[in-house]
Parts: sequence; structure tokens; C-alpha cells
Amino acid sequence: ASLGMPKGVLHRAERTPFGEALRAAARAKARDEAGLEPEFAATLAGRLGVLVAGAAGQKIRTVATLLGRGAILSGLHATQKDDYPITVMTGHSVAEVLLSPEPIHYTGLDRPDAALVVAPEGAARAAGLLSRMTQDGLVLLAEGVRPPETKARVVTLRLGKRAPAFEALGALLEMRPVF
Repeated sequence: ASLGMPKGVLHRAERTPFGEALRAAARAKARDEAGLEPEFAATLAGRLGVLVAGAAGQKIRTVATLLGRGAILSGLHATQKDDYPITVMTGHSVAEVLLSPEPIHYTGLDRPDAALVVAPEGAARAAGLLSRMTQDGLVLLAEGVRPPETKARVVTLRLGKRAPAFEALGALLEMRPVF
């Protein structure tokens, strides 16, 4: 009172409990995260794991993102996991993409169904995953890259130097239309 400050309740507001508000925000983010509404039809009947493996600077992550966005635009669910060193323009770049008509609860890629291998650095880093592929799998391999140890069918592609991963993705979608 001696300082001239008012007494009593100065402000009253009803607020949503923090935990409840946080869960609601997470649900809204999950719905709107991609910001994409389906515009096309998908032909994928089950889960598909695609490995994209190359070298730093080859736009591996960009190609994986385009594949995922195309899937989302076709009403599918998609996840992406990237692996690359913190160096700039040297080393490997590997991306794992999962596509599914159903929600994806386990985002691990234990065994790819298809792989795009466009540089030796990516082939070396992804050797373990490539070795677990079955005879039903498909590896699209850039000409000049040593074929991996795999049971999957390996198709060698003559790709350009500027955008080999983009070309390999086009070949994959031509051979196995997903959307």
C-alpha cells in the first residue's frame, strides 16, 4: 500500500493445462507438418523402403525428400532418415525413405526393398543394408560403382554427372510405379 500498488486479484484467466495444450499442439503439428494435401493417386499396396546412397554434394537428401513429398501428395505416409558426415562436400550421403499407405510407427529401415546407389562412398556406407536385401529387391547402380554384395537384382544405369540421384529416382519410379 505504501508503494501505491493495487491490492487483490489483478488478473484472472482460464487456461488449458500445459500437458493438454502440448498434446493438442503435437497432434496439430503432425497433421500439418508436411503442409501437403493429396492430389494424386498411389499404387503402393504395402510398405516400401528405399535407400538412396551417394556422395556429399549429389543432392541425395533432396532426392529422398522429393520421393517422400511425391508420396505424401499421393496420399501415402512417408519418413526420411539421413546419414552424412559434418564435412562439406566430402564423404558419403545416405538417406532412408519409408513409404506406406498406412501410418508408419517404426521408421527403421532394416532391409531396403529398393536402392539407388550413385557413388562409391554411398555404396560403402550402405553395404550392410544392401547385403540384407532379398531377391525381390532392386538395386539401381550407377555405372562405374562396384556392385554391392546383395541378393537383390542389380541394374546398372548410365547416369549423367550433374544429377545422378535424380535420374536414378526417375528410373526407379518408371520400373516400380509407386504413385
